[in-house]
Amino acid sequence: MSKEAISEFLRALQHLMAQYQQDERVIDPGRDKSVAYGNVRYQVWEDGSHINIGIIYETPGGSTNQINIEYNPETREFSMPHATDPGDYVGTEFDEVLEMVHAHIQQIPEKRMERLQDYINAWHSDGVSRPDIFERLNQLIFQDLKGGRITHEELHEACRYAVGAESPGA
Repeated sequence: MSKEAISEFLRALQHLMAQYQQDERVIDPGRDKSVAYGNVRYQVWEDGSHINIGIIYETPGGSTNQINIEYNPETREFSMPHATDPGDYVGTEFDEVLEMVHAHIQQIPEKRMERLQDYINAWHSDGVSRPDIFERLNQLIFQDLKGGRITHEELHEACRYAVGAESPGA
């Protein structure tokens, strides 16, 4: 794959990712799709003879996560973690790689909710009161790091989880 072809791949990747980077508050107040997908974006760098593409996103609270795609121009192969199976996905067709990236991106909301549930479980274990848990969750709406914020839908689901996860007698 030539430099021109990798540029074509990156344009296709940007086009794919653009659908997850939208701020939809104009048509639906409180809905910012870019937050729901952790402010997903990518970065490219060369590492010796390989080209690396990092798909970067945040989970609530601002923890940064990355999915790395490695491209070897010599073998014309892409390698990245498989989205649904253990191990790596390896392929030469960039449409297949884009499908795998798409599968990873679609998992971001679930990973973000898991992070919220981990916080809530830890807060329950630490004896944090229900009003304080709700306050901490509300503060995540105003997090400085865009992808570290939570959406109103995530807040709603997290509050429901917090009430359901309370230990008896709390």
